Amino acid sequence: MKKLNAFSLPELLIFLVIVGIISVLMLTIVKPNDKALKYQYYNAYNTLRTAGYNVSQDVADAQQSDDTTLTSFDKRLPNTPAEWCKRLAVNRNAAEGTADAKYGYINTAKYNCNSFSAVSTNPNDSDFKNNSKVAFQASNSMKYYISSKSSSSFTDNLSSGTTTLTYYLIWVDLNGDRAPNTKEWKEGRPADIVPFFVSDYGEVVPIGYPITDKRYLTTSVKYVTDTQTYYSEPMTYYEAQMDAYGSKEYPTIDLFSIRKSFKTKFSSISPKTYPTEKSQDSKCRVSSGDVTPCSIEVDERRSPF
Repeated sequence: MKKLNAFSLPELLIFLVIVGIISVLMLTIVKPNDKALKYQYYNAYNTLRTAGYNVSQDVADAQQSDDTTLTSFDKRLPNTPAEWCKRLAVNRNAAEGTADAKYGYINTAKYNCNSFSAVSTNPNDSDFKNNSKVAFQASNSMKYYISSKSSSSFTDNLSSGTTTLTYYLIWVDLNGDRAPNTKEWKEGRPADIVPFFVSDYGEVVPIGYPITDKRYLTTSVKYVTDTQTYYSEPMTYYEAQMDAYGSKEYPTIDLFSIRKSFKTKFSSISPKTYPTEKSQDSKCRVSSGDVTPCSIEVDERRSPF
């Protein structure tokens, strides 16, 4: 009789189990990345927005305080990328009682506020691979990069005047060292390095591709009456702004002029024209001289995606 070599049934089962485990691990690592990116983006946005608000409130409180230990730095808003870094990031190595120890709202794993180099407002991917440009790395592994101060002049449609807006861009690598480590957005592959607009008074606004891509965030238009609060269906940030304010760019943060630095597809989104009277059914309106009762609310708990 001729002897044939073959796998036994137990060996075959073991092989299939191993292949199955590897497949599950690969799906866990690769497939859910888009969903993970969404919650990482919400986390970064909410963290940065809260920190920016707290910094501005600290300055307002310091200006009204009689505490003689407060310095001039305490009583003014940050004026350089390094100053913003120090006010935003917690310096874990700062000795108790020192000036650096009292600042910071974002817990860090790495603190480079004293030595990093600011990035441009439109950096290349190679800039994000340069460790000397990392302002700080948060305890959740996200890396923060801060641009130099910039300004943008635009027409304020509410006041019919020209406004110059001073701002910084803070770029966040949402998943730290994990790939793809790029700011370039492509169909089917969202960028994991995203920018946030930070005004010189601490207001944080999402910009770039995330405001038109639901894989990053969704928003609702909130309209409050005397008896009830209404929400629109979840939509992109850009759609919500147009739905709430139409051709009136309100609030007066000109996302439209600043977004020109980014190669984003806006052609498919058309501004809406509204009648002058306010209507509960249509959520919000801006008529001549009126301030809209609407607001744009970013809240992942309302998102169906």
